[in-house]
Amino acid sequence: MDDLERIMRRKMEQTLNRSRQEPLRGRELLNHKAEELAEAILESVEYTAFERAQRQLQYDLAAQKLMEDFQQKQQSLLLTQQMYGGVDQAELGALQQLRFSLQQNVTISRYLQAQQDLSRLVQKINEEFSRRTGVNITPSGGSC
Repeated sequence: MDDLERIMRRKMEQTLNRSRQEPLRGRELLNHKAEELAEAILESVEYTAFERAQRQLQYDLAAQKLMEDFQQKQQSLLLTQQMYGGVDQAELGALQQLRFSLQQNVTISRYLQAQQDLSRLVQKINEEFSRRTGVNITPSGGSC
């Protein structure tokens, strides 16, 4: 059974169970709505594209190596800059070349675009919550 069938079956079971129960109130209602929101996000085009891009990246060893090389070079340059107050231009050029290679890699580009699209979706949800409640909730950082 694939993910979509499981989601549909779970939704039908939840609907049947709810119809047999008393209406949800208070914290239970909030939890239920949060679950519905999570399900809607999981079913969104943005999430499915992100999941697909993440899977492709997982199986693209060359793209993974490129990302690792870039991150290592970036960390090395940051450490050098902190310790010595500057960086070697040749090393900076090597980092820029790795950045260019990252941008040219189709798997990485798709992954970063999907990640950005999913982040925008979550940001829109946060903005709507803030608009309706007057409470500004800012994500604590990190990635999707």
